[in-house]
Amino acid sequence: MKSKLHLLEKIYQIAKNNPQNILLPEADIDQRVFEASIKLANLEICNVCVIGKSKSLLEKYKKANFNKLERIQIFDMDAMNQDIIRYANDLYLKRKKKGMTQKEAFNLMHNINYFACSLLKDNKVDGVVTGATFTTKEVFIPAIQIIGAREKDHKISSYFIMLLNQEVYYFADCAVNINPDPKTLANIAIDTANSAKLAGLEPQIAFLSFSTNNSASHESIEKIQKAVKFAQKKAPKLIIDGEMQVDSALIPEIRNRKYPNSKIKNSANILIFPDLNSGNIAYKLVERLAKSKAAGPILQGLKKPLNDLSRGCSTQDIIEISALTAFESINKLG
Repeated sequence: MKSKLHLLEKIYQIAKNNPQNILLPEADIDQRVFEASIKLANLEICNVCVIGKSKSLLEKYKKANFNKLERIQIFDMDAMNQDIIRYANDLYLKRKKKGMTQKEAFNLMHNINYFACSLLKDNKVDGVVTGATFTTKEVFIPAIQIIGAREKDHKISSYFIMLLNQEVYYFADCAVNINPDPKTLANIAIDTANSAKLAGLEPQIAFLSFSTNNSASHESIEKIQKAVKFAQKKAPKLIIDGEMQVDSALIPEIRNRKYPNSKIKNSANILIFPDLNSGNIAYKLVERLAKSKAAGPILQGLKKPLNDLSRGCSTQDIIEISALTAFESINKLG
């Protein structure tokens, strides 16, 4: 899809016009996050929130020649003991049937990701961006335990926004579900389409495979075909098709030969990968070899917006994810 205005620029502008409180828990422990907090505050993309000791963090900002300290809100855990006790008790009550003790809950609440998720659940912040120094597991477990999924039995998934010149594509799922079953794959497609529509895209969804229109036979292809049927039944107004190879999804001339009855017109802009291997490999290949901009992963399916950074992220990546998290909050997405 041709974008008249860079998609991220649109999202930045929406975020600036509707300031959200976005928490960067790692600002005091990672230089990239610290620098991102300053740039986000200077650009006024969001109201920046951080976790750390107030006195030392304020000195750190002053040493960085940042003099707009009123734009940074610091959550000092040492000064929030009553909140920590309350959050720990809430976690214990929620998890005690699974064997968690009060002591374990209290100790966990001193982990900044557990504390950050509790601040989000308590509406003290509108979104959380973390993971620069943590594994995905270390981000996901507190998010699931404290924030929870938006719908029962509806799995959390992710997408990347891929920007190649003026072309915009959504890739899913590239970060969360290792081998989704047909219903999960269908929900990933629908959730991603809903996210894309809010950003101004008209979704054209292609379920990808090594086969196009029954050109091969294998149980992995049958999974994709079932997912297509589930998605079409659940969201009949969306343009959804597959299974198809990526060249058929993107190039009309090839698709017309291989899949003449396809519902997709022009080029698909939402590409649904059959598993995490293919999705993760694909986005990184496009990012590195085609020099595409990859913004994400953006999580979908949580009750509130929280996003997991790559440990290899740059300061600019953190700024972009923060803006996208603000955008999710504005649109009441998790």
